[in-house]
Amino acid sequence: MELAIATWQGHIANARAKLLALPPKVAGQVIAMDSYREIEQLVTSLIHEALDELESDEFSEEQKSHIASLAKELEEVY
Repeated sequence: MELAIATWQGHIANARAKLLALPPKVAGQVIAMDSYREIEQLVTSLIHEALDELESDEFSEEQKSHIASLAKELEEVY
């Protein structure tokens, strides 16, 4: 259970970081845009880019270390 929780916490932390990075990316680019459609296409492409990154994202070294230590503890118990 601890391993599953740690793994999901890593995924959620990565998703949170990607979502928080969107507003500055969008704001800097839409300021020069004139049409709703152009802005919508930009936002859609940035969301897809973030989702693609999340699909292939790996955990940070700290997250990997934490998950590995939990897995080792579980192996010792079982």
